[in-house]
Amino acid sequence: GDTGSLSAWSLDVTTCSCAVTGPPPVAVTVPSGSLWSSLLLIGLALGVGMIVLRRRLRRS
Repeated sequence: GDTGSLSAWSLDVTTCSCAVTGPPPVAVTVPSGSLWSSLLLIGLALGVGMIVLRRRLRRS
């Protein structure tokens, strides 16, 4: 019975990854805002990563 939950989990992961990797190509089509949008996305990713790392360190 674990195969169903695994497939559902993989579906959630793929949808999340698609949602995360979707916006950048659209931003690239805009020449003026491509650099700033990419920098903002990188900053957001770093911020989220730091928050997750801090929470994991606090738990351990």
